[in-house]
Amino acid sequence: MEETLIEYPVTYHELNNRLERMDKCIGKLDKQKRYVENVNKLVCFRRIKVHIALSFLVEVGDFKRFP
Repeated sequence: MEETLIEYPVTYHELNNRLERMDKCIGKLDKQKRYVENVNKLVCFRRIKVHIALSFLVEVGDFKRFP
């Protein structure tokens, strides 16, 4: 049990550091020319942050494919 209590905070800090690194990578991605305009449009909507906007844009791909 003592080992578990020691490992939980260590794991938490490792995962938190990983999330911070990923956030920085995503922050760089939204500055790329092909994403800037559409990300800026999407974050104007309430509760849509950069991560959600980028996820949406990556999933949709090209909006021109829709009639």
